[in-house]
Amino acid sequence: PLGECLVRRGRAAEAMVLLGRQVREGHTDVSIRWPLAQALAAMKQHRRALQETREVLALAPNHGGALSLRAAEALALGDDAEALPALRALSGRKDHDAAVERRLRLDLVGVLTRSGTPAALREARELVNDLTTTPLSPAEGREVRRALIEPSSNVANLQLHPEHRIGHEPIANPHD
Repeated sequence: PLGECLVRRGRAAEAMVLLGRQVREGHTDVSIRWPLAQALAAMKQHRRALQETREVLALAPNHGGALSLRAAEALALGDDAEALPALRALSGRKDHDAAVERRLRLDLVGVLTRSGTPAALREARELVNDLTTTPLSPAEGREVRRALIEPSSNVANLQLHPEHRIGHEPIANPHD
């Protein structure tokens, strides 16, 4: 509990030392590994944080916090292949609110469009169509556009229907 308290109080470096020592001493349960992963993430040690989230998920495969941190750290490292299963596992869960779900789906759309495979592009199109059936805030609309217009994405292959709208503006094809 002390390590977890240190993380919550913003004392990640101290927590990292304490929890790292506990792991080296053989205490490898989720109550030690999860706050260690959080401390590593707070210290911007993305690779080590990602490794710790894998350890947490090996012990508790449905740990929502670890799934979320795995996706965030993988995205920070530019590792879409690592982020994709975590984003998929998180999407549709009932333990977060609608705003978090939208953020997850926006991240998922970005990962899928960057992959460029036909199946991934179809899945991205379905997610965008689902996202655009309810009004999005202007910021969320910009996020959808950003995810779709990134240079590495294959936006032209998404073939969105013109009647789908983000906020009050139709989705524009960036290739027009």
